Amino acid sequence: MGVGLISRSPDSILKGYISSLKKRDKSFRNFEVFSQSEVASNDIIARKLAVKYGNYFLLPDIDMAIVNYVFEEPWKSEVLAIISCKTSLREGIAQACYWKLKLLSSNVTKGVRVFLATADHDENFFVKEGKERYDGMHRNRVIAEYELDGIYILREDFPKEWESDKVKRYERIFDDLIEIFKNARKNCL
Repeated sequence: MGVGLISRSPDSILKGYISSLKKRDKSFRNFEVFSQSEVASNDIIARKLAVKYGNYFLLPDIDMAIVNYVFEEPWKSEVLAIISCKTSLREGIAQACYWKLKLLSSNVTKGVRVFLATADHDENFFVKEGKERYDGMHRNRVIAEYELDGIYILREDFPKEWESDKVKRYERIFDDLIEIFKNARKNCL
């Protein structure tokens, strides 16, 4: 992983990781990563993620959905999380926070976690002194950390000491998603 964007897209990294995980451990066979187009083309997952606006149902702006997909009975599948991938965060943080609040407003979608994966070119998640900083944190970090379930930084120069319970280096997403999937599986038993 280099500074800025990595050479492979975040969804291909996650799909590859989960594919290898399933080969090693059959208990992860229902653990799926859906791209935005795969969500849109899967009626069941799309309906489980759609947000109602009057007479309309719209899908959130996402890049990936993490799903406990029950192949035998797809209606029992559960969308565990959505991930929005942004290189620049000018509108990205507000957009991700908006979708989190919209998902919370429905009993059907309130359990869906919302994650942001970013190269953070603008250094919004860096801890340093400067304008619009609170205890060294940019206001966008404060907002995102408060509203979202997790933020994953795709930069090698993001030091471990800047991490928090929610803001982490990208490679930590693997362990976090495994934990979410195990908890969802446990709750289904």
